[in-house]
Amino acid sequence: MVGISFDIDPYLVEDFRAVRVNPCLVADATTFDYLNYFTKNKFPKQIDYLSLDIDPAEITYQALQRLPLSDYRFSVITYEHENYSSGKEYMKKSRDYLESFGYLRVVSNVLCCGRDFEDWYVDPSAVDAKIYGQYISEVIECADIFKNKGNLK
Repeated sequence: MVGISFDIDPYLVEDFRAVRVNPCLVADATTFDYLNYFTKNKFPKQIDYLSLDIDPAEITYQALQRLPLSDYRFSVITYEHENYSSGKEYMKKSRDYLESFGYLRVVSNVLCCGRDFEDWYVDPSAVDAKIYGQYISEVIECADIFKNKGNLK
């Protein structure tokens, strides 16, 4: 299993390192050289999962733009757009950006306590439609996603 986490706070990185197998680096995700790191550490060209969650939404979007999406693909992406607190601008920008790389938005506007904060994507060339098709939904409370599997539309 290959993975990496980032945090700008060294104390949080220490906590992560105590409970996670994969490395956690003290780094700014908006300036990190992902391409160099992935190449140097022999990451596969198809990576299973990417989670982007930095506050506020504009910082998350800056980190997204740094990723070498032309060279590396992610099978599943959860992307926190924070629409409830940041408005639609970065939600729309992130959607347009990820979709321009061929990612398919499977779950739009995941809610937590009624606040829409996240979208879920798949790389349709890596994930079979039989798997993600049952999860396609718009505006759904996160706790309900797996409860209603297959009946989300």
